[in-house]
Amino acid sequence: MARTTNIEVDFHQFTIGHDEGPVDHPKVSRVELVWAITATSARVSTGIASGPVRVTCRALDEAPLVLEDGWEDVMELSLETTPDWALSAAGNWGGDEELVDRIDVHGPGTYRLRVHARGRDINYDGAVEEPVEDYLVLGWPAPAAPTRVLKATSKVGRQEQGDL
Repeated sequence: MARTTNIEVDFHQFTIGHDEGPVDHPKVSRVELVWAITATSARVSTGIASGPVRVTCRALDEAPLVLEDGWEDVMELSLETTPDWALSAAGNWGGDEELVDRIDVHGPGTYRLRVHARGRDINYDGAVEEPVEDYLVLGWPAPAAPTRVLKATSKVGRQEQGDL
C-alpha cells in the first residue's frame, strides 16, 4: 500500500522528479494541474499558495484501466528518470523525497504519470497550516506521449478562480 504524506507547497506548486537538465517543455495545459519543466521534472499546480498538501505516490506495472473515483482534476504526462535521481514528489525546496514512495520502481526510462487532485478550490491563494488538498500520483513504464487532460471539474482546473 502506498504511503500518504504532507509536502510543503510554495508559489502554488510542488515538484515531481528533479530539475536537472535544460528547460525544454513549455506550460501548455489550460487546466494547469501539471506541466513538464524538463524531460525529468514536472510542477503540480495547487490551489493554496503555501502550506502542506497531502500527496500519495503509487507505482504501477501498467496503465490503470479506469479513472479513480473522487478526484476533481486529472491529467497525464510523460517524464524520464535516470539511475541517479528518484522519480517522486517533493516540496519545491527539496528534502521531502524520502517521505513519499518512488514511482520509478521499474528502473530508469520513460514513465507515464497520472496526477489527480481534489480540494484546490477550498482555500484558493491562501496559506494553510493543515492540508486541505489531496494529490495522487500514479506512475508506470510507458513510451512518451503528449500531455492530456482526463478530467477538469474544479474551478481552479477550469481557470475560474475569480469565482472563488
